[in-house]
Parts: sequence; C-alpha cells; structure tokens
Amino acid sequence: MEPAGSYYYFLRHVAGRLGDRPAAPRPVGLLFCRPESSIAATEILPSLGYYHLRSGRHIDFYFAGYTNQCPDKRERNLYRQPECSHRQFSWWFSDQLFDEFRGEVQNHTSWCYSGGTDLILTQAGPLYHYQADLDYRNAIVIVLEELQRLAQGLTAGMLFERIFRAAERESEAPICELSDNEGLRLGRSALWSLVLSVLPESIRSEASRARHFAVRDISKVGA
Repeated sequence: MEPAGSYYYFLRHVAGRLGDRPAAPRPVGLLFCRPESSIAATEILPSLGYYHLRSGRHIDFYFAGYTNQCPDKRERNLYRQPECSHRQFSWWFSDQLFDEFRGEVQNHTSWCYSGGTDLILTQAGPLYHYQADLDYRNAIVIVLEELQRLAQGLTAGMLFERIFRAAERESEAPICELSDNEGLRLGRSALWSLVLSVLPESIRSEASRARHFAVRDISKVGA
C-alpha cells in the first residue's frame, strides 16, 4: 500500500519495485478512494496496516491523492489526515493531488472516474529513466460501490484478499505463461484469471455481468 501524490512519483516507485525481475511484469492497482467515502472510511483506511502486510511483495496498491509528506504549515489547510490503523501510515490527503492524478490517468487512458471508489488493476514493466510502463491495453476496472451492489455482502477486505491471493499464486510465473486458471476463455490476458478469482460465484456464472468486469483495453491512442 503506497501513497501516490503524483503520477510521476507513482511511475518511479513502480519502477523501483520491479527490482531484480525487470523482465517480468508486476501487477499494480491504482486506487481512487477519497477519505470521505463510506468504503474508504470504514473498510479501507482503517485496515491499511494489514493490507500492506498481506499484499507483501506480490502486488502494490497506489492511493491517488495521498502523500506521506507532512505539508507545509502554509498549505496544511489544503490537506486532511484520515484515520488509519497503523502509525506507519501517517498519510495526508489532498483534493488537488487527487484530481491531478485522476487527470493524468485519464490523459493516458479512456477510463473516466466514476465519482466513487475505483480500482484499476493492470501490469507494469520497465520503460526508461527509472520509470515504469503501465499496460493499459490489458486492465480491469472495478467500481467497488457497483460491485457491492451486485454482490451483496462483499466487503473491500474480501475483494482485496482475493486479489492478494491471486497475485500471490501467480507471482513466480512469467506473465506470458500464466494460464486461465478457471477454464473460462473470456480473454487472452493473464489478468483474466485474476478477474475470475476476484468475482463472486454469483457474478462469475452470469456472462453478462462478468463481461462488465472483463479485462479490456483502456489505453488511449497517442497517449
């Protein structure tokens, strides 16, 4: 779990996390959750410490608009500090940083922010000058409020656990060799196995609903 106050910092940090496996794409989550939202306040931010430990070295979630740098006193009124469960996460949130990050991602993709709690799952590989390249041609976009409406009883913690398990299971295999573990040929991308791990059985069994969360190309031509 990492703060992402700027898109540039985000790419630099992802590149650093590629570590000694620069040829192997790494799963990455971009999380857009403003602290005043119900899901963020009650299901995500209070458990940051656990999520950070649980995700381990297998996948990173980046929180748009958050920073771990205490703002200058002159600018502190532009930030707010959400309640987190662990003192390691002394984060600050800025509406301006959030909106700038949202704008950067929308400049690079066809994705549009829902206004709720959006999670973009994709893969990162090395680019140049210590920056990472995000594979927006194969991405999963999940609006948590919408997913919870379809799968009543599914919490953010349950969703994240399924993502962590899927990333953990596949972390040692080259991405080009990842198989469609569930046996459903709804997409060529290795991310589809993660989709199937994430979605509750009630949604998986309905193709019309499953396609809503399918791996898709959100890249923007010329971006």
